Amino acid sequence: MSERAKISQKTAILLERARRLGVADDVLLASKAKGDPTPLKVAEEEYYHYDDFFTYAENHGEDLESAIKNGYIMKFNTNGGIQTWLKERFGLEAERDYLFSPGNFTQLKLSVERAEVLFSVLAGNWVMLISADGREALVDDHAAFSNLAEDIVNIHLIVGSEYKVSANK
Repeated sequence: MSERAKISQKTAILLERARRLGVADDVLLASKAKGDPTPLKVAEEEYYHYDDFFTYAENHGEDLESAIKNGYIMKFNTNGGIQTWLKERFGLEAERDYLFSPGNFTQLKLSVERAEVLFSVLAGNWVMLISADGREALVDDHAAFSNLAEDIVNIHLIVGSEYKVSANK
């Protein structure tokens, strides 16, 4: 598999929103090749604009084509950005599907496949803990998902600086 592109949280959210609202990857790629965001207009809303989607990615050194084809990792994540990404990618909402407090996402129940997707895109400023078999363990690579006996796992996301503080207590 090719190396995943590093993209901004903004680009990732816009990409996932377009996908969620029915814009297929081949349409995204064709639009990118033409530099024409018109097919993405179906995903526009108050805070979601695509006029500069391609130029923003290009101006910030983001390989959008690779991100669409091979996946991506976000460069940095904020609390609100993770909430929005979870909504756009998986249709999840705070308080309904997980608990949120600044720097902490808890009781986030995901399939193993979705948990691995989240882990693969999450920026390095966050840490993922996974609860399976009644224990919580740090996820530090994809191997953590290969031996799980459960189909649904409980995820805890914590901002890296808070995790380091709590781990040193």
